[in-house]
Amino acid sequence: MGVYRDGMENIVNRLQRIEGQVRALQTMVQDESDCEKIVTQFKAAQSALDSCFTQLMTDNLQQCITSQDTRKLKSILKILLKQ
Repeated sequence: MGVYRDGMENIVNRLQRIEGQVRALQTMVQDESDCEKIVTQFKAAQSALDSCFTQLMTDNLQQCITSQDTRKLKSILKILLKQ
């Protein structure tokens, strides 16, 4: 479980950095900053969130497979495949 906990700490740290990016983005919008800078910051935050989500899903799916928790695995896949 230690590796999983380390992974979750990494995810939390990444989310905290993303939170900072989003706050900066909010300030830029409120201050009516240059549109190009806003779009650049938005794309950076979006990319960071996507990367964090991918890492979270990789870790969770690996844990489900290792523990053979097919119920949880099916539930996660159902959420991911929902359109």
